[in-house]
Amino acid sequence: MDIFKRFGTKQHRIRDPIYGFIELNDSELKIIDTPIFQRLRRVHQLALTKYVYPTAEHSRFTHSLGVLQVASEIFSNIYKNSDRALLTKKSGDIQEDIAQKLQILRFAALLHDIGHLPFSHAAEKLILDNKATHEELGQFIIKNYPPIKEAIGERGINPDIVAMLLSDKPLSEYFILKNIVSGQLDADRADYLLRDSYVCGVKYGEYDYNRYIQSFFLKETNGGLAQLCVEEKNIYLVESFLMARYHYNLQVPYHRTRTGYDIILKKYIEHLKQNNKFPDFIQFNDNDSIKALDFDIFETFDDYSIFEMIKGDYKNGNTWATMLMRQGHLVPVFDHIKKTDGDNTNQYKHMLFELKKHLVENEDFFRYEHEIKVSKLLQKADGPSYQNPLGLIVKDKSEPENMLEYSYILNQLVKPVEIFRIYTLKQHEEKALEMNKEAFDYAKRLENV
Repeated sequence: MDIFKRFGTKQHRIRDPIYGFIELNDSELKIIDTPIFQRLRRVHQLALTKYVYPTAEHSRFTHSLGVLQVASEIFSNIYKNSDRALLTKKSGDIQEDIAQKLQILRFAALLHDIGHLPFSHAAEKLILDNKATHEELGQFIIKNYPPIKEAIGERGINPDIVAMLLSDKPLSEYFILKNIVSGQLDADRADYLLRDSYVCGVKYGEYDYNRYIQSFFLKETNGGLAQLCVEEKNIYLVESFLMARYHYNLQVPYHRTRTGYDIILKKYIEHLKQNNKFPDFIQFNDNDSIKALDFDIFETFDDYSIFEMIKGDYKNGNTWATMLMRQGHLVPVFDHIKKTDGDNTNQYKHMLFELKKHLVENEDFFRYEHEIKVSKLLQKADGPSYQNPLGLIVKDKSEPENMLEYSYILNQLVKPVEIFRIYTLKQHEEKALEMNKEAFDYAKRLENV
């Protein structure tokens, strides 16, 4: 195809267990070879999930390569299946503009996780005091880190455009690219579901990848915007993809042992912050936007950095460091997943009430509450098409339809799942389990009133 000739010869190939080979051009390889990208080899994709699934040792580095591959395959199939004019707003050489958009997409996919801190989601909010996200760090790096800026610039692309695809407000010309990198059925999720399932040795995140990448196309709405769509016959693909994500979420990143280690990690991060153990690598403006990032420090700030501190504190008898060395763990004494509106939490509330009479919260016992939203793509949104990123094409309908009207399964998946868990230190396990039984009896009595 002309588009790939104009895109440039891919001169480098990396073998991958999911896709076979991932092909790269010189500029992409230059980015990968920078110290700040190589750092992603030392940031685990699933943080401490390896303490549940021992083979979960893969990194943000391999995931980033996978997202580049998936995004490219989605784009190439959209190109084949759609009116090509919908991929560009420019007149003149449409092929050249589309080829440039593919390169922008590949850069953004490759760099979408470049701003992740050690242990990623499990720790970075606490490390950054909620002042910035990894996406905002990534945008700053793309726009300011000289080796990456230069590699992007040599393709005739403004790094600010690549960074914009990591933001919440891309220009309308780049809505589709934004949805491919980070939407709801995006390349990010598509890769980590397959990769994490493969590496962990589970089946929960598997779906029909070949059908998935071939199912998307563009259709112009009455508002004149190009929208990503699937045909009605492929609604089963959407259902199976989101079901895979639903099961994956509950069995991998939100496994009850993993979330227990997340609590331990946060307690340890709090200890480091209280003792000023973190390197001073970032400065903020008064409005909490990023003012400066010390790239020399950031290039070596990774999971290994924190584990060096953990090993030192383990030798000194720190409780949290000892657990992070896998010499102990919190005990889950209550675990409830609320899936329906009628599913009450009386047992959980009563148990917390009783625990507080005897133990100290966040020292002796810990609560974990989290809401999982499988997908927002089904919620009708007013505004730009990237806020309502996927339409359903139904026969005899001129406009893309909302999938909720055509799928019982998707109607159920729209509802959030809430996790309620309680953990204790090992020495309080027996007492807490007695309280659990009392709380269960109490909740049953309320139901019978």
